[in-house]
Amino acid sequence: MTPDESHITNAILEIGKSVLRGDLSIEEFYERWPPETSEHVFFKKVYEDMEDAVEHFPANPLTGKPDQRWEKTQVYLLLYLDVLLLSQRKSADELLRCRDIVLRQEKLSTETIRQRVGECFGVSLNIQIE
Repeated sequence: MTPDESHITNAILEIGKSVLRGDLSIEEFYERWPPETSEHVFFKKVYEDMEDAVEHFPANPLTGKPDQRWEKTQVYLLLYLDVLLLSQRKSADELLRCRDIVLRQEKLSTETIRQRVGECFGVSLNIQIE
């Protein structure tokens, strides 16, 4: 991974964690997104996933927090996959390859995503993303 890719990946990883928690408005998302990502297919896909998650975040009107169904949605699972991949500190090409492999899985869950990403990179992933 080049220093530029590392900087971009770190910035997007932090954005992704904020999106998972529901801490970003769509305006903040657009402001924080690094513009130099437009040439990488992986980053384009992540952008689309995160934008979709911000736009459709299912917050409880009283608490502003997600309801319990959020973590079971396809939007959340794609976002979770993106954030987990970004945390692996690999090149955009490697991350895209792994993302494509994981998305071939018929039924996704956070557990199967961790398992498949671990298989892609030959590691055991027992981490929780917060």
